[in-house]
Amino acid sequence: ENIGPGSCYQFAQLRISPSGQYVAFQDISGGVDSKVSLYVLSYDKAYGLGVYGTSNIFGIEFLPDDRLLVSNGFKDTQPPEQNLTILNIPEMVKGLPADAEWYTNQKFDSYIKNLDITGLDHVYEFLVITDSDVQIKDAQGKIGRSFSLSSL
Repeated sequence: ENIGPGSCYQFAQLRISPSGQYVAFQDISGGVDSKVSLYVLSYDKAYGLGVYGTSNIFGIEFLPDDRLLVSNGFKDTQPPEQNLTILNIPEMVKGLPADAEWYTNQKFDSYIKNLDITGLDHVYEFLVITDSDVQIKDAQGKIGRSFSLSSL
């Protein structure tokens, strides 16, 4: 599909945490790089969570305990390159200095967990959170991978 010069198939994403204390949103860094940022209500400030380069951010969703899921990757590679990461936002915010920039701060690495989604046959762009699990689905609703909430 030709969507024209300077266009992007992606849409902006914004999610409010279940506690209402955080807002995660898709952002841009350096004019072309995908980025996820987080607004922290108690600090009245937005922080950069991570720069994902030229990869697409497929989904951002909060878990019931305010941890954040980020799905990113490249749509047009074979096999597809896709990542799923959990960021423990409540733990990251504890003791956070007002001038912190998370994606450049190594001390936050222990609060980031990468889930294994290798071996998928195509891109699964949608994150779905049910009462019992997290699913990544394609546009037709096919589940590519599922993770029990209790295992996360």
